[in-house]
Parts: sequence; structure tokens; C-alpha cells
Amino acid sequence: MIRVVFFGLSVLIISSCVSTKRNSLRCEKFKNGTFAIKSLDNGTYSIIKRLDSVQVEINYTANDTTISSIVWDTQCSYCLRYLSQSSEVKDDLDYLIDSKWLNVQIIKANRKYYIFEASMNGLKVKYIDTVFIYKKKHALGSY
Repeated sequence: MIRVVFFGLSVLIISSCVSTKRNSLRCEKFKNGTFAIKSLDNGTYSIIKRLDSVQVEINYTANDTTISSIVWDTQCSYCLRYLSQSSEVKDDLDYLIDSKWLNVQIIKANRKYYIFEASMNGLKVKYIDTVFIYKKKHALGSY
């Protein structure tokens, strides 16, 4: 009887560890590299280059480059803080971008892309989109 209980507990512990490992996200490969994002909301296409604590986003639709600092809070969440922008076009939301952090949580990931949820400190609006690992040989718009 003790063997059966011990065996049952062992199987339960091992299966819970395997289940946790299977459900955990692996986000290390998204900390550095080149990525592409094509927004389904407005069709903008951007390339993101990320190295250590800096992210450069080149928006080909708006012909604009934005540089942000990036701080990884956890393995799958990070904060972006606006540093500079190449566009001289300014709008009413600039004061928000200058003073707030963009909090990003990776909610799903695989070897080709990740899905994120982003929100800005102090605002209730959330934005969900997909970032793909960029491969030069692919044509614009296909990943």
C-alpha cells in the first residue's frame, strides 16, 4: 500500500513539473535580434532591431525611426521608454509617449513569433499584436 501511495505521489509530482515546463514561455530569443511587425489594425509595417538595452523601430509605412530604451522585468515582460524619433511630425499624444513607459507582456511564443499585450502606465487601453523573427529572404509582408 505504501508503494502504491509513493508511486502515485511520484507520478503526480513528475507530471506537474512536465506540465509546468510545457506551459512556460521561452522568450530568451526575443531579447536580441531583428523582428518584424505588420499591424492588422492599420497595416503599418516595421522592423525592430533589439540589442541589449536599446530598441530601434523602423516604421516603413510612416518612414519613421523610433529609438527606445528596453528593460526586461522578467523572462517574458519588458518596458519600453521613448528616447527619440526621426519624424518631425508631432501630435497631441507626444507628451504621453515622452512621460510614460510602455509595458509589454509576451503572452504566447513559438520559434517564429510572439504575441504580446502592451499597455501604457496610467492608461487602461491595451494593445495586442504579433512580432515575427525577421528573415531577410522573405518578401515584405510575409513571414
